[in-house]
Order: sequence, then structure tokens, then C-alpha cells
Amino acid sequence: MATETSRFMIHRHAVGMLLVLLLALARSSAAAAEPEPPAGTKDAKEKEGEAKTAAKKADGDNDNDDGDDDDGPRLRLSPGIEVFAGAAALIVVDAEDDWQPEFVLSRAFLWLDASYERARARVTLESVYSTSGASLLGVGGNSIVLRLREAWVAYNPWDFLEFQVGLVKTLAHPYVEDSWRLRVVDRVGIERQALAPPSDLGIVVRGHLPGGYGTLAIGAYNGDGYMMRELNRDKNIEFTASIHPLADIQGAEPFNVLLSYTLGTEGASSSRANRLHAGLLWDGKRIGAGATFTWVWGLDGLGDREGYLISGFLRGEPVDNLLLAFSGSHFRRDVDFAAASISTVMGAVGYRFIDPLSLFLSVDRQFAASAAKAANPGADVWTIALTAKAFFHVQ
Repeated sequence: MATETSRFMIHRHAVGMLLVLLLALARSSAAAAEPEPPAGTKDAKEKEGEAKTAAKKADGDNDNDDGDDDDGPRLRLSPGIEVFAGAAALIVVDAEDDWQPEFVLSRAFLWLDASYERARARVTLESVYSTSGASLLGVGGNSIVLRLREAWVAYNPWDFLEFQVGLVKTLAHPYVEDSWRLRVVDRVGIERQALAPPSDLGIVVRGHLPGGYGTLAIGAYNGDGYMMRELNRDKNIEFTASIHPLADIQGAEPFNVLLSYTLGTEGASSSRANRLHAGLLWDGKRIGAGATFTWVWGLDGLGDREGYLISGFLRGEPVDNLLLAFSGSHFRRDVDFAAASISTVMGAVGYRFIDPLSLFLSVDRQFAASAAKAANPGADVWTIALTAKAFFHVQ
């Protein structure tokens, strides 16, 4: 009882501290005078506009319409569709029946954004096999069904402050994935190793720094992610800072320093599941790159286990419509047991036929050390995939 009480007090004080920081940010932003931009730098208004756009990229949203046009306030709807489909072959190393070709639907998203003045909302549906998430029984055997990925409402009382509630995106994951931009060929390391769920039920408060220098945010979630039944009695708190230290230098705006800490628990036993993410990201149009490091306190229901993940990626478009990508990671699942490690490397080449349609060939190799292979015989595997991506968004 004493442990639960102390944990509740820590969570409450953590929330209080960040709310104070956000209020201070609000006051400083409102009171800040707009300086004259030095020669060779961006206009202050242009930087602040880009800052709000970059901060909201974590949601995949457009800037709010404040209803100040000649027609007055009006409701805006923006639907979108994204589909990844193709064929893949899995080759399990050291397995007798090692060849498993199949046609795959790795993603089907359907979403609708709505905005009216300073209010916004989003609903996103995604496809999933009905036996995923360790389900023993599926729908119609193992039919592909739709589930909610996002469903939230948001309000911006001021341009620099936003509140979201519902099934929201978590904070660290979107910044890494938006720099990578090639979910069609591989998940980012923190998602692939299940260290940061893309979304969860909760509330997010986000504040934008003046001058386009980044975003500070806090989120409170159920803690077990959107894909699993909620068994966690405690709640998770995530603090994230996304800083653009070179925002005032023309051409260097895509550089992002990411720091995020999750004070969390998981499962019915509410075992410790704290995460510290740090990363250096570059989110350019033709070139994207990132290096991230995650320290793990608590894994697989074992609160005293510690581990770490090192991951990186590079994507580029050397000539128009030719897309190249590389990613890799090393996950030490237990710092005291090297045999529990998993490493991955992936390379891909793609071609964009028209803006909504691309085709990718990817080769992925996952290496599993002895203990990891024993726990999951399919962990040591090659995956060769040919995947088409279609993306449509009415704005």
C-alpha cells in the first residue's frame, strides 16, 4: 500500500511540475516581443509558422483554420487513405521448412480530420489480423478487421498551447517516425522492439517554444498501449522535448534534438516500465537521418531488468523519384545477459511512379542471440518483400 501511495505521489508531482513549466512557457510566449530578424536569417513570423507546423507533424495535421477568412468560421474536413500491400518471403535460419512466401497487407489506414476555428478532431482506422495481440480466437478464423488507431479531440486556446484527449498519439514515437518517413519498409526501432506504442488512451498538453525552437509536451496514458487490454492499475506519464537549436539558420531547420522520458508501469502487476529516449534527427525533404538511444528500466513484466536499444536510419532521394533507405538496430534485452540480444539490419530501394504511388523492394535480416532464439525460434530470420504504397489525402 505504501509503495502504491508513493508511486501515486511521484506521478502527481511530475504532472504538477510540467504544468507549471507549460504555464511559464505560455506567459513568456505571450509577453515576448517580436525582434527584427538579423540579416541572413528567417523572418520571425515565418519561423513561428513553421514551428507550429513542425510541432503538429506529430499528429500528421495541417495548421488550424482560425476562421478569419472572408467567409467567416467554417467546418473543414480532410479525409485520407494509406495502404501498404505486396508480397513477402520469410526465411527462418536453421529451420527445416524455412521458406514461407505470402501476400501481405501490412497497413491499411483510413482517417478523417475535422477542424473548426481552434477545435480539431481526428479518427483513424487501421487494418489488423483478428488473432493479433496474442488472441487465441479470431473473427471468422483470422479475418482482417478494422480497429481504432486514433480518436481524439483537441483545442488550442492560444497558438502556442494545445490540449488533446482520447486515443492520442504518444509523444516520442511520431518525431522519429516522421523523420524516417518509410514505415512501408520498416518500423522505427522503438516501435519494432515494443518500447514505445504509437498511441494510447490519455491526454496530452503541448506547448510550442517561441521562434520555432521546438515543442515541450506532457502526456498521461493508460500505459498498456492501444493494441492490448488495459490491465495497468497505475498510469504512465511521458515528458518530451523536441528542440530545433538551429531554427534561425536557413536550411538547418530540420535538425531536431529529441529527449523523452516515460515514468510507467505495465500489466496487471503494474511492474516498472520506465523508458528514456534520446535522439538526433534530420527531417529533410530529400534526406532524412536519425540516431536514437533508449534505456529501459523494466521489460516483459520484470521490473528489475534493464536493457538498451541503439538504432539508426538513413533515407535519401538522390535523383527525382528514386528512393533509398537503410536502417539498423541492436537491442540488448538484458544488460547482464548478452545472449538475449536482437540485432536488425534493413536495406530498401523504391521508385515513386506518381505522387500517391510508390513501389519498394526491401531485404531485412534479424539476428537473434542464443537465448533470444531459444525463446522465439522465429526470431533469427530473413525477410524479402516487394511492397506497393498508396497515399491519398484531401486537404
